Amino acid sequence: MVDVTKTCLVHIAVLISFFRFGHPGSDLFLLVPLGYLTVSVVFFFGIMLTDQLRRSRPVPVSAPAGRGVLQTLVALPADYGILCIAFLLAGWRPGFVVIYCVLFAAHGLVLLAGIAKWYRDLRRLDRAAAS
Repeated sequence: MVDVTKTCLVHIAVLISFFRFGHPGSDLFLLVPLGYLTVSVVFFFGIMLTDQLRRSRPVPVSAPAGRGVLQTLVALPADYGILCIAFLLAGWRPGFVVIYCVLFAAHGLVLLAGIAKWYRDLRRLDRAAAS
């Protein structure tokens, strides 16, 4: 509960900051923190739900194999610590905006890849349970 609360609040703080202290372009740019918030929350609960669905299967689920270096690097944009590091640029608004937007886009791509993987994993479990 604390993890998802901090995830929500950090993007709400960015939204308030953009509204209060200015943002590039039109007011539509204020949708970026809201989009990032949505992607972050869906990713968080996707992980939680997939884990619970795996545990609920009557088929024994082996422990997940260790993550490879490539998978770890690909998932970095979804890491909360990387977002925190990006806040080191908060005092330099143009740099922060660019990094924040890049992380948002990359996190969105990680979410899409995660959804596809979770779907394949759960389908495989369904087939194993049916046989």
